[in-house]
Amino acid sequence: MSSNRSGGSGCAMILVGVLVVGAILWGVAIVLNVLGVLLLVAAPVAGLVLIGYGWNGVRRSTKVQRRTGELQALAADARRDLSDVQIELDYLVMTKGIGTPLTDAEQADLLRLRARVQATKELLNAATTPHHVRDSVTDAERLRLQARRFLS
Repeated sequence: MSSNRSGGSGCAMILVGVLVVGAILWGVAIVLNVLGVLLLVAAPVAGLVLIGYGWNGVRRSTKVQRRTGELQALAADARRDLSDVQIELDYLVMTKGIGTPLTDAEQADLLRLRARVQATKELLNAATTPHHVRDSVTDAERLRLQARRFLS
């Protein structure tokens, strides 16, 4: 009689094990189906988000290129203005105030201004990033106005 009990309980254990494994696999199948549906819904949404991000990047890049072109045009104008100022200062140094003589202090200011114009022109030519170009253009315009005041 004891052999029947041990044989029956082994069969019940196998049956319970099969049911547990079946339930686990059934749960895994449900989870995979849910993930499949989520993927089916999420993939187009993610694709639309990526398309929107790409278009935004293109639009921003176009705007940056346009602004960079405008900044380069301003830099070219500033270079021409500084060249004109430099020519006028060179002419003033060469003539040394013929007609109205320059004082020693005015000659020293003139030479310092001439050196600053040359240095600003070189900085403007060496500027590579938009930030540096903008700062160089601003400095060049300030110096041009200062030189115009000195020359008048």
